[in-house]
Amino acid sequence: MMNLLHLKYVIEVAKAGSISKAANNLYMNQPHLSKTIKDLEENMQIIIFERTSKGVVPTKKGAEFIERAKSIIMQVDEMEAMYHSYDDKSIHLDICVPRASYIANAFTNYLSMINLKDKNIKVNYRETNSFETIKEVYEGDANIGIIRFFEDEKNYFINLLKTKELEYEEIHQFNYQLLVSNDNPLAYKEKISLNDLNNQIEITHGDISLPSLPLVAANCNDKTRQAKKQITIYERGIQFELLNRLPHTYMWVSPIPQEILIRYNLKTKICQDNSTTCYDFLINRKGYRISKEDQGFINEIKHSFNRDII
Repeated sequence: MMNLLHLKYVIEVAKAGSISKAANNLYMNQPHLSKTIKDLEENMQIIIFERTSKGVVPTKKGAEFIERAKSIIMQVDEMEAMYHSYDDKSIHLDICVPRASYIANAFTNYLSMINLKDKNIKVNYRETNSFETIKEVYEGDANIGIIRFFEDEKNYFINLLKTKELEYEEIHQFNYQLLVSNDNPLAYKEKISLNDLNNQIEITHGDISLPSLPLVAANCNDKTRQAKKQITIYERGIQFELLNRLPHTYMWVSPIPQEILIRYNLKTKICQDNSTTCYDFLINRKGYRISKEDQGFINEIKHSFNRDII
């Protein structure tokens, strides 16, 4: 007889693309998992997976079954969370967001307002790209997410969200700005163009966590790109230190809270060559019940726009 555990097995096999890999991930014996999947297929009278030399792939009927299984598991998880996890002694947050100081600041502010002492705390805060965020929210590994995209990508992402049956809300619209230290000569220049950046060093993040450049920067000619001075980093903590210690450096950033600019002796400047609009959308699964922790974090983000985002 099929049970919820069997559905989780099927989902893991589909995710791993291999029964042996799925068995390792589930900490179980491969022959037992293989037999369980085979028994389930016989019981349901469908072939869920096609076996190949490289692993397994879902059949057409199998793909339908897997999607229904995911939906069932999500509903059960949300029901359990509703009645067990979200009590006065629990703090639970699972979110995926782009790399953005205003979001990180709102997250920190929200947690600082909660009395965390003697609480059961389970908080996952992940910075990643929009496609990964959509995947995490759709598959239930994150409850809410924030995605970021450029103006000419808006229709594509909205259609993708509708296809995944994800609910969405625009929470921020902005142009990328230049972030420099107060010791950088650009900090006191009234108008800044891309040409002013030729002798500056750009600090960029080397991963794919977000669309890190405004489109105007990506459209520079090859000569400009080849001549560009660049420092690539792979962790957030060093970025402000580099800006301060190396006064001829800059970063492209979304708007930053005033308190952070003051704390790190920084300033944001507008580049007149950049008029490309970016959007941040809040997303969640259709039918997902926003928890009090989710709502508290969302409220803090929205309040920050009226308080200290410049």
